[in-house]
Amino acid sequence: MTMLEQTYLEDLLNNLKIELIKEIAGSKLEVMKKVTELEESLKNINFLYEESKKKITNLEQKGITLEKKVEALTLENCSLKNDLMSVRDDVTELQQRTRVQNIEIAGFPETPRENLFQVLNDIAETINVDFHPNDVNVVHRTKTHRKGVPRPIVVNFYARGAKKEWISKAKERGTLNAKEIHRNLPDSRIFIGEHLCPANKKLLSKARQAASVMAPEERWQYVWPYDGKIYARKATGQPSYQIRGDMDIDKFFCKPKS
Repeated sequence: MTMLEQTYLEDLLNNLKIELIKEIAGSKLEVMKKVTELEESLKNINFLYEESKKKITNLEQKGITLEKKVEALTLENCSLKNDLMSVRDDVTELQQRTRVQNIEIAGFPETPRENLFQVLNDIAETINVDFHPNDVNVVHRTKTHRKGVPRPIVVNFYARGAKKEWISKAKERGTLNAKEIHRNLPDSRIFIGEHLCPANKKLLSKARQAASVMAPEERWQYVWPYDGKIYARKATGQPSYQIRGDMDIDKFFCKPKS
């Protein structure tokens, strides 16, 4: 190899070294730049993570606070519900107490210019009650929501003894219809019983309905009102129980017919 060729090769190698160093230096700068960008990204991610943690913590605290508020509102709602039930029971008791000396006669046909005292006298003769008009404080027909049926007759007696006698004699008589009382009246069924307030009347109806759909071997044979209260007895000779509300209906009549 000549001196010229050797010099050429050395220059070529030097140039390659210089280019390689430049390229390495450029790559190093690019790598450093990328590393710096990654570090910034990591910082941002870490910041966002910490912020998210704070938000999650705040949400958890709010959730706990809301749970406590919901629990408090639930307890308050239960308390208010119990208070409302207590008030409703008090109103029902008060309404029934005002009817304690009343009877209700349902199904008796209405006639023009009727004399309700005469109606009472005719019914009394039929069921063998010793009737005295002076025993009656007020007698009137009351409204009904049932269409096509006579308005019930409500009788308020001065004494509970008179009321009990009417109910007892009507029970002894059994089935009674208007034609038995007056031959010009239709052969329609008449019922004489307790004058129940709306809530107790509804309770009696629900209890009888619940008892009627039970399987024969589970059925309660007797559901009746007495002195403004509702009672039930499963069979003759067995004890009777007072039905005070829906919970008692569920308790005693809980096995419907399949």
